[in-house]
Amino acid sequence: MTETELVEELHRLEKLAKRNRCEQIRLEIVHDELVGRQCDYRRMTNNHQCGVQ
Repeated sequence: MTETELVEELHRLEKLAKRNRCEQIRLEIVHDELVGRQCDYRRMTNNHQCGVQ
């Protein structure tokens, strides 16, 4: 999935009034993927590890 698709899916899942177990797991996976990509991008551009400023 592209980052745009991941963000759209994250927003869709967050807006659900009730989530079943599969939707909750998917939300966690999508969130983790976005965080991981953000960390990878920061390392490539700033040569820093994620979470270390």
